[in-house]
Amino acid sequence: THEDGAEHSRRRGEGGGTPIPARHVMPEGAEFGTFRRQNRVATDADYRSERAEQVIRPNRESIRALVASVRRQYNSAVIDPTSVGDLPAWNQGDYRSAWAKIIEQFAHTVVFADGWHLSNGCAYEYLVATKAGIKTVDQLGRSITGSAARSLITESIDELKSLDVSAEFLRGVLEELESLRGGATPLPIFD
Repeated sequence: THEDGAEHSRRRGEGGGTPIPARHVMPEGAEFGTFRRQNRVATDADYRSERAEQVIRPNRESIRALVASVRRQYNSAVIDPTSVGDLPAWNQGDYRSAWAKIIEQFAHTVVFADGWHLSNGCAYEYLVATKAGIKTVDQLGRSITGSAARSLITESIDELKSLDVSAEFLRGVLEELESLRGGATPLPIFD
């Protein structure tokens, strides 16, 4: 969800055309485990290369179409996450932290692509938007309620467990969402 120039300097609620992040799915969950097993990737370098070609590139292509659709639907500035590219020195925690700040400061609505609940990053961004009182919708523009999000994330956790893949981060997000439902003050999530 990167925006250039003047749009980047606007704050949520100030002026017209505030940005809407259209969130992508860069699978870190179920697809991670199945991808590695199905493709018999032996080394981390091979995995990164194969994942870039078979997962990230197709995801970026599909999100570009979603961004175009969201721009037409909302007639508003849209923060395009594919415009950032890879930052070699960054880890997933760096990306999550940056997107959280961007969402909190600039978004009035966050649009999530189908399958968002399978991504640690997207699930975290849902949590961030929810905590900030920012509207969350699916790619068809339908509201994503807290109960629906908790149900989807629970399904993702179960799927990951069945694949013997860690779901610890998603469990933390789910616990945070549950604490919001109960009115408790949530604690920050760290990787």
